[in-house]
Amino acid sequence: MKNSMTALVLAMFAVGSAGVFAQEPGEQEQQQTQEQQAKMEAMEFSQLDGDQDGNLNETEAQEAGIEPVTFDAMDVDSNQLVSEEEFEHAKEGGSAR
Repeated sequence: MKNSMTALVLAMFAVGSAGVFAQEPGEQEQQQTQEQQAKMEAMEFSQLDGDQDGNLNETEAQEAGIEPVTFDAMDVDSNQLVSEEEFEHAKEGGSAR
């Protein structure tokens, strides 16, 4: 019985984690980047700029679901803000970093 339970647990783990282990290390990051890009394409800057100051700060970006690593990549001039120009450039798939 103990061997059967162990086998069942191992089989459940193998099935549940197959998607995680099936991807190469870079593939998972690439998939996350593509998903983030798709979300951004649907976003309008003016809707995300809560205080309407012409820039996205880190809080506004997080509220919009933009990952910190993506925010940093969009912030080309490293001023801790993403301008509408930087945002649109990122939406088009560009990044200076």
